[in-house]
Amino acid sequence: MKIFLFLLLSIYFISYAFANDILKQITFPEGFSIKIYAKVPNARQMAISPNGSLFVGSRAAGKVYAIQDHNNDGYGETVTEVASKLR
Repeated sequence: MKIFLFLLLSIYFISYAFANDILKQITFPEGFSIKIYAKVPNARQMAISPNGSLFVGSRAAGKVYAIQDHNNDGYGETVTEVASKLR
């Protein structure tokens, strides 16, 4: 079990590091930037609600997640699955 958990965490952090490396290679006009707001598997669609929640759809997983940035630091601290089995 410990080996499985170690491998799972390793894959998680490697994929995050890889994503950050890719983002560093993208160039933007002055005044624009990009960063990872939250981790959602296979994110494809986004919509923002009037209360500020970001809804993200994952077509491959057939799920929708609600993401909240509670402290307004530009990162989604809470990722909640709000719908599943949408395939």
